[in-house]
Amino acid sequence: MPFQSIVHHQENTRNPEYNAGQIHGIGVWNAFSLEQVTLEFGNVLENSHIAAEPILHTPPRPVNPQAAMPARVHCYVTNQLSRALRTAFNFFGPNDHPHLTTVQFDVGSLARTPRRFTPTLAVFSAAMPDTVRPNRVPGLIKTSAQWSSGMIKNPLETVHITTFAKVNFDMRQHQTRYSFILTDRELVAVRRLDGYGNLELSRPVPWTAHGTADHPRMTILLALWYICLLAADEQGWRLA
Repeated sequence: MPFQSIVHHQENTRNPEYNAGQIHGIGVWNAFSLEQVTLEFGNVLENSHIAAEPILHTPPRPVNPQAAMPARVHCYVTNQLSRALRTAFNFFGPNDHPHLTTVQFDVGSLARTPRRFTPTLAVFSAAMPDTVRPNRVPGLIKTSAQWSSGMIKNPLETVHITTFAKVNFDMRQHQTRYSFILTDRELVAVRRLDGYGNLELSRPVPWTAHGTADHPRMTILLALWYICLLAADEQGWRLA
């Protein structure tokens, strides 16, 4: 998917705070890859261990009510991701990644909510009070009926552009460069390049992706773990 300018058509959002016209270009986030994760954090991935627990290997069943999605994410993601983050931060020595701060992944209301706009999910500094800590990765949950990466291939489809406008709005609210869209079928990570509506998207990561130590793959959990660590970098996550 080369970087493309956006041709705008009829709006489909009722929120006056953001609209498709605020998105000017969408490109590929090529560095969001298994190779890059291994390059940056291969040591912790290869040498740290998490005690085994029952894991739900099957992907979530498709759901229609968006209200059910956060509970599904909590079931399949939150606890395992939280343990993986704790393990990583405990593993790092004083000279390993010195610019990283400990972050947590949870619901959006546990981070600061400027003007009472609350993203679905959040990544935030564990050391700061919830009333002031910014959401370093305001995550958006959608059902696959509402949004899918396949919409990006259709230049006349405005639903995905408005979705990116919402994500871009959340990132600007929290002055961060990172976000993601998570559905019951896939995850797409988002990086904001500037303040002018230019974004980069990772390649979609399906729920069906599973890897092993011998045959690693980018999975939903690994993708979220990686974007959390990117957001933990005090010198890299902010973008005014």
